[in-house]
Amino acid sequence: MFSERTLQLFVDAVPTAALTAFLTLGSHCTVVERVRRPTDTWNPRRELFALGLASILAALVGGMPVMANLAVCQALQGASGRLAPLGNVLGHFLAFMAVSRLPDFEIPRCAISVILVVEFAPLLRNLPGEIWHLWQQASVASPNSTLRVLVASDLSIYLIAFLSPLAFGIVNGSLIAVGMQVAVSLSRFAGPGYVQVGRVPGTSTYDEIGVPGSAAVPLDKIVITRPLGPRWFGNAAANTRAARRERRNLDREILVAIADWRMVSFLDETALLHYKRTWSDVDVKVLVTNTCATVRRQIQECGLADVLQQPEETMVDLHAAVLWAQEYIKEVESSRVVIGLDARRRSRAGTADE
Repeated sequence: MFSERTLQLFVDAVPTAALTAFLTLGSHCTVVERVRRPTDTWNPRRELFALGLASILAALVGGMPVMANLAVCQALQGASGRLAPLGNVLGHFLAFMAVSRLPDFEIPRCAISVILVVEFAPLLRNLPGEIWHLWQQASVASPNSTLRVLVASDLSIYLIAFLSPLAFGIVNGSLIAVGMQVAVSLSRFAGPGYVQVGRVPGTSTYDEIGVPGSAAVPLDKIVITRPLGPRWFGNAAANTRAARRERRNLDREILVAIADWRMVSFLDETALLHYKRTWSDVDVKVLVTNTCATVRRQIQECGLADVLQQPEETMVDLHAAVLWAQEYIKEVESSRVVIGLDARRRSRAGTADE
């Protein structure tokens, strides 16, 4: 009876309309508290119903809506199909019923609180899916510390910034939010954060391994790690230890380890000294790639380039680094075969002499 696009518009309109109704009432409360006289009656349920009805009618006839958030009305004006307006009506009705059924329902009356709700509430529609996506990424990257990675993500910072002022007031909530954001940032610096990268078979495209929507697979005898976030250099030692431990726990041989530094804008002195000391004594060949001009200059100036000993083009392009690594692996394997043949020949010669 209805097309799939029309049903999707209906599903999208219901939660957005309910959120918009609450946002409209919160903004209206802020204005009313400033202009209402003590003798004027105030009924939030009636106001919500009147505002929602006026907004719906204005949107349906193509006029200017009377709500603070215009997302639903703009969607209605550009949407086709009968279920989109119906979803908007149903969303406002659900908001009205919620206010009617909950006598102790508290509506944000502070202007700052209303602004926070207006800014963050539309994100709540995608919040369950985002949490699930982050959980899957954390499970793949760090199976033993999934919850820690999730807490140290940007999602927790956004939630703290949104909920603290609403729960504890503007002044106290803002101070708590700043303190929690600093704590989250420190926890992010203190622990490792990276993902494993692979190549999509038959292409030169590289993507994260094991996440939904990615067809990338690991490369033979090559491991590629990509640090999470541009501020990762503060936990260089933690990343190195975790990557080395994970590499040694793999059930396949690794001859080349590639660090994808596309998110790194510069390196501090601590990180440079750590890499120069650590990568001088490793059991695999280490390459860095996707580096910017600043990082390449730092690598040359600190002497890390003498440790890496890789061509200049491999520092810029990941695919070039992979191709060079594959040639390096062929040389290593061919030298193993030659050394093995020479050893067997010497053994046979010694047996013949005896």
